[in-house]
Amino acid sequence: MAGASGGTVHIVAAFREKSVVALLAQLGSLASETAPRVQSHPLQSDPIEAITRVAAEERADLIVVGSRQVGGSRRLSKVPRGVMDRADCAVLVV
Repeated sequence: MAGASGGTVHIVAAFREKSVVALLAQLGSLASETAPRVQSHPLQSDPIEAITRVAAEERADLIVVGSRQVGGSRRLSKVPRGVMDRADCAVLVV
């Protein structure tokens, strides 16, 4: 999620199991190449709740979320549908 240009990129890693630290480090490294500030939010929580809560707390202008689970079908998965339903800002599904 990112605010206006020159803002902060917030990476929310919501997980039900442990060990997302390496993933957050990798995502933070990639995002820091294009954004001035990167802040990660590793939350052991429901992904939909975590993403929409951080977006609201940070007053996000846009949430970018993946369209499906890794190795999943071509149909839109539960998380992006839930985020689109609950977010107070624009949602871009990629």
